[in-house]
Amino acid sequence: MKKILLGILINILLSQSVYSNEKTEDYEFIDLSRHSRFKTFSNDKVKPTFNNNTVEWYYNPKSQHLSAFQQEDIINAFKNAMQSWSKVSGVIFSYKGITNNNIKAGNDEIITVGFWPENTYNKDFGNFSGTGASMWRTEEKKIFDGYIVLNAGDNGDPSVPNTLNDLEGLITHEVGHLLGIGHSDVEESIMYTKPYHSYDFQRTLRQDDINIARLLYPINEPVKPISGNPPICDAGLNPQTIKAGEGTTLWWWSDNVVSASINNGIGNVSVPSDFVWILPKETTTYTVTAKDANGATTTCQATLTVESETPVSGFPICEVGVDPQVISAGEGTALWWWADSVVSASINNGIGNASIPSDYKWIYPKETTTFTMIAKDSNGVPTTCQTTLTVESVNSASEPPICELGADPQVISAGEGTALWWWTDNVTAASISSTSKNSTVTLPSDYFWIKPSQTETYIMNAVAEDGTTSTCQTTVTVK
Repeated sequence: MKKILLGILINILLSQSVYSNEKTEDYEFIDLSRHSRFKTFSNDKVKPTFNNNTVEWYYNPKSQHLSAFQQEDIINAFKNAMQSWSKVSGVIFSYKGITNNNIKAGNDEIITVGFWPENTYNKDFGNFSGTGASMWRTEEKKIFDGYIVLNAGDNGDPSVPNTLNDLEGLITHEVGHLLGIGHSDVEESIMYTKPYHSYDFQRTLRQDDINIARLLYPINEPVKPISGNPPICDAGLNPQTIKAGEGTTLWWWSDNVVSASINNGIGNVSVPSDFVWILPKETTTYTVTAKDANGATTTCQATLTVESETPVSGFPICEVGVDPQVISAGEGTALWWWADSVVSASINNGIGNASIPSDYKWIYPKETTTFTMIAKDSNGVPTTCQTTLTVESVNSASEPPICELGADPQVISAGEGTALWWWTDNVTAASISSTSKNSTVTLPSDYFWIKPSQTETYIMNAVAEDGTTSTCQTTVTVK
């Protein structure tokens, strides 16, 4: 089973035949603006969407060095995944560039995507591969913030994508959550979760995904006039202006016609209406030629403006950090950095010239050290940023063992299953016991899929190297 977040950030549960037979009682909502975990409003009929159907998003490269991918490939994977949803609906995605904004700020009204280190991710979300969320205020019915956090997999989690195609599939699913779409009960949907489909399957939207995307973000077509004798047609683009390398939806409709075609390589098209996803390289005018049964013709056209990609100009900026920021003598840490609008960079304390825009280096300092990065733009204007690594002397006293145990979901119906997850720190051995069995578990964190027949309490006993113990527990309620 894919370790994608199970039900923590569900916005809308889809029902079969959503488009033609919408049942609002089948939708479930969680108000993330009021609580960071589970707070369900089962009677909430609001289906929030982004204002003007437009999602402006930023990428934070802070922890990308811990993943298997490079920055340009990651950004393109996000663009491709978002394009899958734009192709079939009226939603528009606009990439705004690099940011050092906290990915999960939750109240800055900036859509930010990126990676977290595996341990940090697991402690916040559990043992999964990615999380997508949108936040709204119920009274406004508009999404004001959101994020996508991906597990960097730097501790070797085997379920984390290690190819760009798999990464794109994972992101496509999480973009659905960002748009306000929850998990579907239609098995062919990429938003289906019992069990999750493969990452490769999730790269391609199915009909149920298309239906809900169009329901929430309809393609803006004009109101059709009352049918008359002469053939008529109209055409348009959504959006009408794009940047080089981006795509758009070309739509058309007609009345009193039996055939239609469009120039610039599109050819014969369906009547009375349809749409097609296009990726032109330059500004292009598309002309629809439509004919009625008597051979009379009419034409309509739409012009797409393709803007040249221009580099973002501005002041040079940089950020540098260490992960982890506190280590014991003899241990190592990742010194990472990223910069924007710069042509060169260097770091003191023996690091030297630094690759730009971002990279990292594994270091083993023997004492507390401050690392300073100096980055310059093409005009020689410099900027500096720094971080301090704290190196603690080895103390013979052991840290106390800690553990956390939980289930997702916590309440199930008879015959259903749930993920029993845990994480530990300063622990050398641990086991989980219930009324039926006692099991040794993988450290420091992992999960089981369980199907208890009745309400059951699970207790973890965690043991440190010096023999001290810690316990934690959780109860799964079976209705």
